[in-house]
Amino acid sequence: MSSPARGRLACACSIALFSATVFAADAPGAPVIEAVVVMDDIDAIAIVGRNLPANRRDLSVQLGAAGEPGEISASCQPAQPLMQAVTCRLAGGLPPAGDYLLRLANARSGKGTQYALTIGAAGPQGPEGPRGPVGPAGPAGPAGASGAAGPAGPVGAEGAPGAAGPQGPVGPVGAAGPMGPLGPIGPAGQTGATGAMGPMGETGAPGPMGPAGPTGAAGATGATGPAGLAGPAGATGPAGPAGPAGATGAPGEAGAAGPQGPMGPMGPQGVAGNSLLSQHYGSNTGNAAAGHGYECTIGAIMLTASPSVGEGVPAVGQVLSIQQYTALFALIGTTYGGNGQTTFALPDLRPVTPNNMTYSICIQGIFPSRL
Repeated sequence: MSSPARGRLACACSIALFSATVFAADAPGAPVIEAVVVMDDIDAIAIVGRNLPANRRDLSVQLGAAGEPGEISASCQPAQPLMQAVTCRLAGGLPPAGDYLLRLANARSGKGTQYALTIGAAGPQGPEGPRGPVGPAGPAGPAGASGAAGPAGPVGAEGAPGAAGPQGPVGPVGAAGPMGPLGPIGPAGQTGATGAMGPMGETGAPGPMGPAGPTGAAGATGATGPAGLAGPAGATGPAGPAGPAGATGAPGEAGAAGPQGPMGPMGPQGVAGNSLLSQHYGSNTGNAAAGHGYECTIGAIMLTASPSVGEGVPAVGQVLSIQQYTALFALIGTTYGGNGQTTFALPDLRPVTPNNMTYSICIQGIFPSRL
Protein backbone atom coordinates (compact mmCIF):
# COMPACT_ATOMS: atom_id res chain seq x y z
CA MET A 1 0.00 0.00 0.00
CA SER A 2 1.49 3.32 -1.04
CA SER A 3 0.67 6.71 0.62
CA PRO A 4 2.25 10.18 0.26
CA ALA A 5 2.92 12.16 3.49
CA ARG A 6 4.17 15.60 4.33
CA GLY A 7 5.62 16.72 7.71
CA ARG A 8 6.89 19.98 9.23
CA LEU A 9 8.89 20.71 12.38
CA ALA A 10 7.63 23.31 14.90
CA CYS A 11 10.84 25.28 14.26
CA ALA A 12 9.84 25.86 10.62
CA CYS A 13 12.29 23.26 9.21
CA SER A 14 12.01 22.22 5.56
CA ILE A 15 9.93 19.12 4.64
CA ALA A 16 10.93 16.32 2.20
CA LEU A 17 8.28 14.59 0.06
CA PHE A 18 8.22 10.79 -0.01
CA SER A 19 6.11 7.91 -1.23
CA ALA A 20 6.18 4.38 0.25
CA THR A 21 4.36 1.07 0.54
CA VAL A 22 3.49 -0.45 3.93
CA PHE A 23 4.17 -4.15 4.50
CA ALA A 24 2.52 -5.32 7.73
CA ALA A 25 3.18 -8.68 9.34
CA ASP A 26 0.18 -10.98 9.73
CA ALA A 27 1.02 -11.99 13.28
CA PRO A 28 -1.21 -10.48 15.96
CA GLY A 29 0.53 -7.74 17.99
CA ALA A 30 3.17 -7.19 15.30
CA PRO A 31 4.37 -3.62 14.73
CA VAL A 32 2.51 -1.69 11.97
CA ILE A 33 4.05 1.32 10.14
CA GLU A 34 1.36 3.74 8.95
CA ALA A 35 3.46 6.73 7.83
CA VAL A 36 7.04 8.00 7.71
CA VAL A 37 8.02 11.69 7.81
CA VAL A 38 11.46 12.59 6.36
CA MET A 39 12.97 15.78 7.93
CA ASP A 40 16.00 16.58 5.78
CA ASP A 41 16.86 19.80 7.66
CA ILE A 42 17.72 17.82 10.83
CA ASP A 43 18.69 14.54 9.07
CA ALA A 44 15.92 12.55 10.76
CA ILE A 45 12.92 10.35 10.00
CA ALA A 46 9.81 9.93 12.16
CA ILE A 47 8.03 6.57 12.03
CA VAL A 48 4.31 6.63 12.94
CA GLY A 49 2.26 3.48 13.51
CA ARG A 50 0.83 1.02 15.99
CA ASN A 51 2.30 -1.55 18.37
CA LEU A 52 5.74 0.07 18.06
CA PRO A 53 8.27 -0.97 20.75
CA ALA A 54 8.09 1.40 23.75
CA ASN A 55 11.48 0.26 25.13
CA ARG A 56 14.64 1.21 23.27
CA ARG A 57 16.26 -2.16 24.12
CA ASP A 58 13.47 -3.96 22.22
CA LEU A 59 13.73 -1.66 19.16
CA SER A 60 15.38 -2.91 15.93
CA VAL A 61 15.41 -0.55 12.91
CA GLN A 62 17.15 -1.11 9.54
CA LEU A 63 17.27 1.19 6.49
CA GLY A 64 18.92 0.44 3.11
CA ALA A 65 18.44 -0.71 -0.41
CA ALA A 66 16.55 -3.96 -0.93
CA GLY A 67 18.89 -6.82 0.04
CA GLU A 68 21.38 -4.37 1.71
CA PRO A 69 19.83 -3.41 5.07
CA GLY A 70 21.72 -0.94 7.26
CA GLU A 71 21.39 -1.02 11.09
CA ILE A 72 20.25 2.38 12.48
CA SER A 73 18.72 1.19 15.79
CA ALA A 74 21.27 3.15 17.83
CA SER A 75 20.01 6.39 16.22
CA CYS A 76 16.34 5.72 17.05
CA GLN A 77 14.31 6.59 20.16
CA PRO A 78 10.71 5.47 20.95
CA ALA A 79 8.23 8.24 21.85
CA GLN A 80 7.28 7.00 25.31
CA PRO A 81 4.79 5.93 26.42
CA LEU A 82 2.54 6.07 23.35
CA MET A 83 3.89 3.08 21.30
CA GLN A 84 2.84 5.11 18.24
CA ALA A 85 6.02 6.87 17.08
CA VAL A 86 9.77 6.33 16.75
CA THR A 87 12.25 9.09 15.85
CA CYS A 88 15.58 8.22 14.14
CA ARG A 89 18.17 10.99 13.86
CA LEU A 90 20.98 9.91 11.48
CA ALA A 91 24.33 11.36 12.54
CA GLY A 92 25.84 10.79 9.07
CA GLY A 93 22.92 12.47 7.31
CA LEU A 94 20.10 11.08 5.21
CA PRO A 95 20.93 8.75 2.33
CA PRO A 96 20.73 10.17 -1.22
CA ALA A 97 17.41 10.35 -3.02
CA GLY A 98 16.15 6.94 -4.07
CA ASP A 99 14.10 3.89 -3.09
CA TYR A 100 14.86 2.17 0.26
CA LEU A 101 13.46 -0.55 2.46
CA LEU A 102 12.71 0.36 6.12
CA ARG A 103 12.45 -2.61 8.53
CA LEU A 104 11.19 -2.25 12.13
CA ALA A 105 10.93 -5.18 14.59
CA ASN A 106 10.41 -5.92 18.30
CA ALA A 107 13.62 -7.76 19.22
CA ARG A 108 11.97 -9.36 22.24
CA SER A 109 8.90 -10.80 20.47
CA GLY A 110 10.61 -11.32 17.12
CA LYS A 111 7.68 -9.70 15.33
CA GLY A 112 8.35 -7.03 12.73
CA THR A 113 7.23 -5.14 9.65
CA GLN A 114 8.80 -3.36 6.68
CA TYR A 115 8.05 -0.19 4.76
CA ALA A 116 9.07 0.73 1.17
CA LEU A 117 10.41 4.28 1.42
CA THR A 118 11.31 6.65 -1.39
CA ILE A 119 13.44 9.64 -0.43
CA GLY A 120 13.17 12.42 -3.01
CA ALA A 121 14.72 15.86 -3.36
CA ALA A 122 13.42 18.48 -0.95
CA GLY A 123 10.66 20.60 -2.45
CA PRO A 124 9.73 24.19 -1.54
CA GLN A 125 8.32 24.76 1.89
CA GLY A 126 4.56 24.67 1.92
CA PRO A 127 2.38 27.25 3.63
CA GLU A 128 1.97 27.06 7.35
CA GLY A 129 -1.00 24.98 8.33
CA PRO A 130 -3.63 26.17 10.77
CA ARG A 131 -2.62 26.10 14.40
CA GLY A 132 -4.08 23.19 16.25
CA PRO A 133 -6.09 23.70 19.43
CA VAL A 134 -4.19 24.10 22.66
CA GLY A 135 -4.03 20.86 24.56
CA PRO A 136 -5.15 20.66 28.18
CA ALA A 137 -2.60 21.60 30.78
CA GLY A 138 -0.80 18.67 32.31
CA PRO A 139 -1.05 18.03 36.05
CA ALA A 140 1.31 20.02 38.25
CA GLY A 141 4.38 18.11 39.29
CA PRO A 142 5.10 17.55 42.96
CA ALA A 143 6.78 20.41 44.76
CA GLY A 144 10.49 19.99 45.26
CA ALA A 145 11.95 19.84 48.71
CA SER A 146 12.80 23.19 50.28
CA GLY A 147 16.47 24.03 50.15
CA ALA A 148 18.41 24.74 53.29
CA ALA A 149 18.32 28.35 54.44
CA GLY A 150 21.38 30.32 53.43
CA PRO A 151 23.48 32.11 56.02
CA ALA A 152 22.26 35.51 57.14
CA GLY A 153 23.84 38.40 55.26
CA PRO A 154 25.69 41.15 57.10
CA VAL A 155 23.64 43.97 58.56
CA GLY A 156 23.45 46.89 56.13
CA ALA A 157 24.54 50.37 57.09
CA GLU A 158 21.94 52.49 58.83
CA GLY A 159 19.97 54.57 56.35
CA ALA A 160 19.67 58.32 56.61
CA PRO A 161 16.67 59.49 58.67
CA GLY A 162 13.60 60.27 56.59
CA ALA A 163 12.22 63.75 56.27
CA ALA A 164 9.82 64.88 59.00
CA GLY A 165 6.19 64.32 58.10
CA PRO A 166 3.76 67.24 57.88
CA GLN A 167 2.30 68.57 61.10
CA GLY A 168 -1.02 67.06 61.98
CA PRO A 169 -4.14 69.25 62.22
CA VAL A 170 -4.91 71.13 65.44
CA GLY A 171 -7.22 69.15 67.66
CA PRO A 172 -10.63 70.55 68.64
CA VAL A 173 -10.87 72.99 71.55
CA GLY A 174 -11.80 71.18 74.71
CA ALA A 175 -14.93 72.11 76.64
CA ALA A 176 -14.58 74.88 79.24
CA GLY A 177 -13.97 73.49 82.71
CA PRO A 178 -16.30 74.36 85.61
CA MET A 179 -15.68 77.65 87.42
CA GLY A 180 -13.75 77.35 90.66
CA PRO A 181 -15.28 78.59 93.96
CA LEU A 182 -15.02 82.27 94.90
CA GLY A 183 -11.86 83.20 96.79
CA PRO A 184 -12.08 84.68 100.30
CA ILE A 185 -12.62 88.45 100.65
CA GLY A 186 -9.33 90.30 101.18
CA PRO A 187 -8.65 92.33 104.36
CA ALA A 188 -9.85 95.95 104.50
CA GLY A 189 -7.28 98.59 103.63
CA GLN A 190 -6.05 101.18 106.19
CA THR A 191 -8.14 104.36 106.69
CA GLY A 192 -6.59 107.37 105.00
CA ALA A 193 -5.37 110.36 107.11
CA THR A 194 -7.92 113.15 107.81
CA GLY A 195 -7.32 116.30 105.79
CA ALA A 196 -6.38 119.58 107.58
CA MET A 197 -9.28 121.88 108.68
CA GLY A 198 -9.54 125.23 106.94
CA PRO A 199 -9.29 128.52 108.98
CA MET A 200 -12.42 129.88 110.73
CA GLY A 201 -14.10 132.88 109.14
CA GLU A 202 -14.27 136.35 110.97
CA THR A 203 -17.01 137.01 113.53
CA GLY A 204 -19.73 139.32 112.23
CA ALA A 205 -20.45 142.77 113.92
CA PRO A 206 -23.00 142.72 116.80
CA GLY A 207 -26.49 144.03 116.02
CA PRO A 208 -27.82 147.35 117.57
CA MET A 209 -29.38 147.33 121.04
CA GLY A 210 -33.15 147.40 121.13
CA PRO A 211 -34.98 150.40 122.77
CA ALA A 212 -35.57 150.33 126.51
CA GLY A 213 -39.09 149.76 127.76
CA PRO A 214 -40.99 152.58 129.55
CA THR A 215 -40.44 152.98 133.29
CA GLY A 216 -43.37 151.92 135.43
CA ALA A 217 -44.96 154.11 138.14
CA ALA A 218 -43.41 153.79 141.55
CA GLY A 219 -45.66 151.84 143.83
CA ALA A 220 -45.63 151.63 147.50
CA THR A 221 -42.81 149.78 148.77
CA GLY A 222 -44.21 146.52 149.61
CA ALA A 223 -42.88 143.16 149.74
CA THR A 224 -40.67 142.36 146.93
CA GLY A 225 -42.86 140.96 144.27
CA PRO A 226 -41.86 138.40 141.72
CA ALA A 227 -39.60 139.49 138.98
CA GLY A 228 -41.43 140.79 135.95
CA LEU A 229 -41.23 139.24 132.57
CA ALA A 230 -38.17 140.06 130.50
CA GLY A 231 -38.80 142.40 127.66
CA PRO A 232 -38.55 141.13 124.11
CA ALA A 233 -35.05 140.72 122.75
CA GLY A 234 -33.91 143.09 120.12
CA ALA A 235 -33.63 141.98 116.51
CA THR A 236 -30.44 140.12 115.59
CA GLY A 237 -28.02 142.10 113.52
CA PRO A 238 -27.11 140.92 110.01
CA ALA A 239 -24.41 138.24 109.81
CA GLY A 240 -20.99 139.37 108.79
CA PRO A 241 -19.57 138.17 105.46
CA ALA A 242 -18.17 134.62 105.49
CA GLY A 243 -14.43 134.29 105.56
CA PRO A 244 -12.69 132.56 102.66
CA ALA A 245 -12.67 128.74 102.83
CA GLY A 246 -9.41 127.08 103.74
CA ALA A 247 -7.58 124.92 101.21
CA THR A 248 -8.88 121.35 100.95
CA GLY A 249 -6.48 118.78 102.39
CA ALA A 250 -5.17 115.93 100.25
CA PRO A 251 -7.56 112.95 100.29
CA GLY A 252 -6.36 109.91 102.12
CA GLU A 253 -6.08 106.50 100.47
CA ALA A 254 -9.44 104.81 99.99
CA GLY A 255 -9.89 101.74 102.10
CA ALA A 256 -10.96 98.45 100.52
CA ALA A 257 -14.66 98.14 99.93
CA GLY A 258 -16.34 95.97 102.48
CA PRO A 259 -18.47 93.00 101.41
CA GLN A 260 -21.76 93.96 99.84
CA GLY A 261 -24.70 93.51 102.11
CA PRO A 262 -27.72 91.51 100.99
CA MET A 263 -30.14 93.30 98.76
CA GLY A 264 -33.41 94.37 100.29
CA PRO A 265 -36.70 93.11 98.92
CA MET A 266 -37.72 94.47 95.55
CA GLY A 267 -40.18 97.33 95.68
CA PRO A 268 -43.51 97.26 93.88
CA GLN A 269 -43.70 98.00 90.21
CA GLY A 270 -43.94 101.74 89.58
CA VAL A 271 -46.79 103.27 87.66
CA ALA A 272 -46.40 103.45 83.90
CA GLY A 273 -44.86 106.69 82.64
CA ASN A 274 -46.42 108.93 80.08
CA SER A 275 -43.84 108.23 77.37
CA LEU A 276 -45.20 108.01 73.87
CA LEU A 277 -43.45 104.60 73.57
CA SER A 278 -44.90 103.10 76.75
CA GLN A 279 -47.66 101.39 74.82
CA HIS A 280 -44.99 99.34 73.00
CA TYR A 281 -43.27 97.94 76.11
CA GLY A 282 -44.13 95.67 79.01
CA SER A 283 -47.14 93.89 77.52
CA ASN A 284 -47.10 90.08 77.31
CA THR A 285 -43.30 89.91 77.88
CA GLY A 286 -40.90 87.36 79.45
CA ASN A 287 -42.93 84.31 78.38
CA ALA A 288 -40.24 82.39 76.41
CA ALA A 289 -38.88 79.24 78.07
CA ALA A 290 -35.20 78.73 78.91
CA GLY A 291 -33.10 77.28 76.06
CA HIS A 292 -29.59 76.87 74.65
CA GLY A 293 -28.69 77.21 70.96
CA TYR A 294 -25.13 78.57 70.76
CA GLU A 295 -22.13 79.40 72.96
CA CYS A 296 -22.84 82.81 74.51
CA THR A 297 -21.00 84.95 77.11
CA ILE A 298 -22.23 84.32 80.66
CA GLY A 299 -24.23 87.32 81.91
CA ALA A 300 -25.02 88.64 78.41
CA ILE A 301 -28.61 89.75 77.72
CA MET A 302 -30.31 88.54 74.51
CA LEU A 303 -33.68 89.68 73.12
CA THR A 304 -35.80 87.05 71.36
CA ALA A 305 -39.02 87.48 69.39
CA SER A 306 -39.88 83.80 69.92
CA PRO A 307 -42.80 83.34 72.30
CA SER A 308 -41.70 79.75 73.05
CA VAL A 309 -37.94 79.53 73.79
CA GLY A 310 -34.92 81.86 74.07
CA GLU A 311 -31.16 81.68 74.64
CA GLY A 312 -30.51 81.28 78.40
CA VAL A 313 -33.22 81.90 81.01
CA PRO A 314 -35.83 84.71 80.95
CA ALA A 315 -34.78 87.78 83.00
CA VAL A 316 -37.98 88.11 85.07
CA GLY A 317 -36.50 88.69 88.55
CA GLN A 318 -36.47 85.03 89.58
CA VAL A 319 -34.28 83.86 92.49
CA LEU A 320 -31.61 81.27 91.60
CA SER A 321 -29.34 78.93 93.60
CA ILE A 322 -25.75 80.13 94.00
CA GLN A 323 -24.55 76.53 94.13
CA GLN A 324 -26.22 75.74 90.79
CA TYR A 325 -25.23 78.94 88.96
CA THR A 326 -21.85 79.78 90.56
CA ALA A 327 -20.37 81.41 87.43
CA LEU A 328 -23.30 83.79 86.92
CA PHE A 329 -23.36 84.69 90.64
CA ALA A 330 -19.63 85.55 90.43
CA LEU A 331 -20.51 88.19 87.81
CA ILE A 332 -23.73 89.83 89.09
CA GLY A 333 -23.69 88.95 92.82
CA THR A 334 -26.77 90.19 94.67
CA THR A 335 -27.16 93.31 92.51
CA TYR A 336 -30.76 92.31 91.75
CA GLY A 337 -31.62 90.48 94.98
CA GLY A 338 -31.03 87.28 96.92
CA ASN A 339 -29.48 86.63 100.31
CA GLY A 340 -25.90 86.30 98.98
CA GLN A 341 -25.43 83.09 100.96
CA THR A 342 -27.47 80.54 99.06
CA THR A 343 -29.46 82.60 96.55
CA PHE A 344 -29.23 85.54 94.16
CA ALA A 345 -31.74 87.14 91.80
CA LEU A 346 -31.87 88.00 88.12
CA PRO A 347 -33.03 91.44 86.93
CA ASP A 348 -36.69 91.81 86.00
CA LEU A 349 -36.61 93.29 82.48
CA ARG A 350 -40.24 92.71 81.60
CA PRO A 351 -41.31 96.38 81.98
CA VAL A 352 -38.65 97.50 79.47
CA THR A 353 -39.11 94.58 77.07
CA PRO A 354 -40.85 95.24 73.72
CA ASN A 355 -44.32 93.77 73.64
CA ASN A 356 -44.57 89.99 73.05
CA MET A 357 -40.78 89.52 73.36
CA THR A 358 -38.44 88.16 76.06
CA TYR A 359 -35.10 89.31 77.41
CA SER A 360 -33.02 86.27 78.40
CA ILE A 361 -29.69 86.12 80.28
CA CYS A 362 -26.89 83.68 79.35
CA ILE A 363 -26.21 81.25 82.20
CA GLN A 364 -24.02 78.71 80.36
CA GLY A 365 -21.19 79.58 77.98
CA ILE A 366 -17.91 81.54 78.00
CA PHE A 367 -16.85 83.28 81.22
CA PRO A 368 -15.76 86.86 80.32
CA SER A 369 -12.34 88.21 81.24
CA ARG A 370 -10.99 91.73 81.55
CA LEU A 371 -8.88 93.11 78.69
